[in-house]
This record gives sequence, C-alpha cells and structure tokens, in this order.
Amino acid sequence: MVDKFTIGESGKTLDLSLLPDGIYFLKLNTEFSSLTTKIVLNHSVK
Repeated sequence: MVDKFTIGESGKTLDLSLLPDGIYFLKLNTEFSSLTTKIVLNHSVK
C-alpha cells in the first residue's frame, strides 16, 4: 500500500503520507543514505 514511497536517486526527497491506520511514513533521502522513519500517532493511547 506504500507504493508512493519509491527509493530513487532524486537527491533529497521528503515525502509525508497518511495511511488509513493513522500511521505517518516519513521518508528522507539524504546524501548519506535513504532513511525511512515510521512515526506512529499516539492519538489512541490506552
């Protein structure tokens, strides 16, 4: 379902997408390497 995040040599790319599960996927392409940060929203903490 995360076909929006395509790892390519586009230099520095910042993509932010919201999945139905309420999970934010932040992809950061730096000069070092491609990093994929997965931030889970704590909107429903029990």
